[in-house]
Amino acid sequence: MNLKGTGSTSAMFAVVFIVFIFFALILTSGTDKQVSALEYQHHPIIVERVVDGDTLDVRDKGVSYRVRLYGIDAPETTQMFGHKCKEHLAKLIENKTITLQRVGSDKYNRIICVMYSDNDCVNERMVLDGYAWYYPQTRPVSNIIRFHEHVAKNEKRGIWVDDNPVPPWIYRKESK
Repeated sequence: MNLKGTGSTSAMFAVVFIVFIFFALILTSGTDKQVSALEYQHHPIIVERVVDGDTLDVRDKGVSYRVRLYGIDAPETTQMFGHKCKEHLAKLIENKTITLQRVGSDKYNRIICVMYSDNDCVNERMVLDGYAWYYPQTRPVSNIIRFHEHVAKNEKRGIWVDDNPVPPWIYRKESK
């Protein structure tokens, strides 16, 4: 039995399959025109209002959007540290050039995004500084943000000065 060339056939099939998946993803993404308008904004975005430590209202080309920072969950404003987290987010973006990279949208029609403030990742910074948790329901998983939480917790930064801060998803569930 001659098996010569079998490996190259398998490799070719794998390449064709990967290319097919890549183009299928491109063709099926960005169907919502309003949401896709913020797909990759490399020009400055105007922040209208910081709602809390992980949510903002922004305006781009005259259209307002509510955005939620990807991969993090900050305390609610009615929760301990809530106002400090909101203030920290406002401080991180104050007088800075803000750009967004859209990751998706959620059930509340908020745009889920990664936010950059003068090229510094705001999402990561909020967690590293101890003003937000890594959100465990994040998909895809962000190991970088999860690592930043570990660092902040070990160094008792921000919310981690408290020995047992209540995660926002538990606070929301108990507040209902």
